[in-house]
Formats: sequence, structure tokens, C-alpha cells
Amino acid sequence: MKATLEFDLPTEQAEFDAALEGHKWKQVAETMRVYLRGKVKDESHYKVSVSEVSEKLYTLVDEAGLSFD
Repeated sequence: MKATLEFDLPTEQAEFDAALEGHKWKQVAETMRVYLRGKVKDESHYKVSVSEVSEKLYTLVDEAGLSFD
């Protein structure tokens, strides 16, 4: 089976970029899931600040070469 995605560039550039970078976003989500799971398991760090979680997310996104723009 084959699948072909077609985009009308430059009109659909954002959608094209999202399709190409989907695997990177999946890795960011998985890494974040593991990070949060570790925080829950470690009772001494169970309470984590929103700013700490936000900083971790932005770091992962930056390291993957992604952005929220």
C-alpha cells in the first residue's frame, strides 16, 4: 500500500511542515510523558511547578528543532 500527500505550496506550507515534522512532535510528547511519569513515581518531587513543566517542554521542543509558531 502507498499513500501520497499533496500540498498546495506555499498556501499550505504550515500543513506541509507539520506533516514532515510529525515524528519529532511524537518524540517530544513521548519524552514529556516519561518525564512526567518519573515525577509522579518520585514522591519527593510529586509536586512540580507549572513553570518547571513548561521549561522542560520548551527545552524539548527547542532541542528537536521545532517551534510553536
